[in-house]
Amino acid sequence: MNTNVGPSAIEQHSANALNILRKQDLPPDPANYHVFFEYASGTSPAMNRILDIYLSNKRHLDTATVQSLFETYVAPKFKDANATATDELDQIVSRTMSVIQETESNAKELAGGAAGVAQALGKTGTGNLEISAVIEKLGTLARNAVARAQAAEGELKSTKAETQLIKERFEAANKAALTDGLTEIPNRKNFDQTLRRLAAEAMETGASLSMAMVDIDHFKKFNDTYGHPLGDNVIKLVAHQLSDGSRPEDFVARYGGEEFSLLMANVSGADATDLVDRIRQSIAKKVLKKRDTGEEIGSITVSCGVTTYSFGETLESFVERADASLYRAKQSGRNRVVFGEVVVAQ
Repeated sequence: MNTNVGPSAIEQHSANALNILRKQDLPPDPANYHVFFEYASGTSPAMNRILDIYLSNKRHLDTATVQSLFETYVAPKFKDANATATDELDQIVSRTMSVIQETESNAKELAGGAAGVAQALGKTGTGNLEISAVIEKLGTLARNAVARAQAAEGELKSTKAETQLIKERFEAANKAALTDGLTEIPNRKNFDQTLRRLAAEAMETGASLSMAMVDIDHFKKFNDTYGHPLGDNVIKLVAHQLSDGSRPEDFVARYGGEEFSLLMANVSGADATDLVDRIRQSIAKKVLKKRDTGEEIGSITVSCGVTTYSFGETLESFVERADASLYRAKQSGRNRVVFGEVVVAQ
């Protein structure tokens, strides 16, 4: 939270948050309250942009959407996944402040010494020996100040390097948290965040947003027959085919297990269906072989469900409709694409 906000402002933000919760018919539980307190205080511009789109269109927010906003934008402020790096960063900040304070102290000492020298030189009757002594004192002060300044400069350079390392570690940790370890494509958490962002942009611009859910056919049987290592290779192959076959601006993620998702902004349902079907066909052409013997063990097929975002629906409903289309593809024979109720046969 913003610690610079005064008590009266905090009370106002709290009142505004509770007022929005009442209007949205949401329970004032901790997650909901914190999201709208942050919204009222304006401390999370990215989150506010998404909420503004929802609220300006007079949409009622569902609990799942608010919870997702909480996990993405608010929760990280209360608990950092990389506590060690945070502690190290705190130490660097403290050390940097100490260097700055010491530098200020050195400057004051030098200034005080110079003032004393000037005062001594200004006295009438000051002899040559006394002048030499005060000049020598000034020289000593100056040399000490230079040495301390050089030491401070070295310390700050070292601190800058350490800070950069920690920054890189934070970025790497964040990337790892949003990437599937097996396929190296975005994971479910990344999908949830991206879906929320793209849906908000679609509402804001009126552009279409299409989604495909893709599932590997008979994967369990295949995995049980040939083993998990080969099963992992199948998952990686499908992930790569989805990535290679989609547009650069599309978003491919591993949704979970043998299921994948594909988000396509500014693409109509018909064009999305055609794109996904081309990917399905390219996957079906791949022939699997055992690495040790070269024996062919068949091809991979996938079933796909496609749908487009309907303005005003919840994201949960959007995903459920894509899943329902995927289910119809499975029920109608697999290895095909279904858009809504329409089956695209192999």
